Amino acid sequence: MRFRAMLASAALVCAGLGGALAQPAAAADPTPLPWIGTSGTGPDRELIDTSTQQRFVPRGTNYVRLAKLRDDEAWWHSTFEPGRYDAARADRALRAMRRDGYNVVRVFLDPGNEQHRLLGEPHGLGLGPDDTSRGTPAYLDNVADFVRKAATHRIYVLPILDYYPQNAHYWGVRGHYDAIKLNISGENALWMVEGEIRAKQEFFTNFVADLRRRVGPRLMSAFLALQAQNEAFYTGDARPFSAKSGTVTPANGVTYDLAVDADRQQAADASAVEFARRIAATVRKSAEPRLMVTIGMFTYQAVGKAGPNGFQQFCSREPGGGVPCRENVDYRYPFRLSSLAQWANLPFLDLHLYPVPAQFSLDDNLRSSEWAQVTGPVIVGEYGAFREAFGNDVVRAAYGMRDLQVDTCRRGFDGWLFWTYDTEESADQQRLFRLTEQKGAINGQLAPVARPNACAR
Repeated sequence: MRFRAMLASAALVCAGLGGALAQPAAAADPTPLPWIGTSGTGPDRELIDTSTQQRFVPRGTNYVRLAKLRDDEAWWHSTFEPGRYDAARADRALRAMRRDGYNVVRVFLDPGNEQHRLLGEPHGLGLGPDDTSRGTPAYLDNVADFVRKAATHRIYVLPILDYYPQNAHYWGVRGHYDAIKLNISGENALWMVEGEIRAKQEFFTNFVADLRRRVGPRLMSAFLALQAQNEAFYTGDARPFSAKSGTVTPANGVTYDLAVDADRQQAADASAVEFARRIAATVRKSAEPRLMVTIGMFTYQAVGKAGPNGFQQFCSREPGGGVPCRENVDYRYPFRLSSLAQWANLPFLDLHLYPVPAQFSLDDNLRSSEWAQVTGPVIVGEYGAFREAFGNDVVRAAYGMRDLQVDTCRRGFDGWLFWTYDTEESADQQRLFRLTEQKGAINGQLAPVARPNACAR
């Protein structure tokens, strides 16, 4: 989910969710968790606990803290921000998650924001042009502390490394490029421009090394995987898809004719696969080659599209450009799930599903993402309950989330991470029910101790 920024009985299961505890001491040496891997490389592969060879089913939550930019409506991920990281609150949450049977927590890393820095509020892993670090050390210390706490409570961590740190080091790795000359701009550049991909690879290499140094090699197994993007998408209002003319040659070195719909689609699909393969290869060459890599996306239906269509919804926001943009059109196109499943060779993928206030059809959403052509493990890394969609009734929402989990399980999904555990900072996030809300009503339906079989109502 993106933020507006620039995004047994319930009583038994949920008792003590908000109880205050004293500041916990970090575990000196938590017992390492077994490595999670896959059973093979074929279409029938599944996630497994490598110590037992038994199937591993991720069931957990997204743990998100937010901070607001002063005198602005922009919000940013502050979970691990030095001076804001609440170690005691995190430990209480992880303790409660473990008590209720969850085994994965999904968290966001903040890369920093140059506009916020210019406004006098630097934050995150990258602190601008004077920062030559591989990532703010104090920030990485907090991430390591969280990983140790999660390992203590036997919970795997799925960190989202959305963008490389915004600082001089990574900008230097990226180098300068002419977006007009390359005919690639905006969000599309992240997946199609060589320098952008190279900087992201550098970030993954450094993150693995820096966390390994902080938590030790034995605790690196506490990572379920590293997520290369929360919700990866292209936009039809940026180059090369903002016009149906010309050509583009992305990082894979192939030239595509933008006047041909099949070429437009292939340029996006092939670039997504190239990006995913290169990030995964980077981790395999790192100090911890057993770490898995995944990537997340929303459905085409979620942004008003029946499926991949060669970027038929496009426009130009450049002065004197071609087709003008319309405010009521969502020009985003998610990465193509079926293409990644077939060609990217990632251990598992992540598809996000939210019943929205308008009529929601799970089958329509999955059909838009070509579910029938998808093979290999896929988890629902985000699913959540908008208040409006359930008439502001938490009981309806609880059963709705249970039913969504059951229905996706029966269609072949392999794991579920609820959005969110207890995020309440912004009005945007207050539109959704929290797992802990109203004595954990939703938790009473989703917690593995209450429903050990995610496929059963």
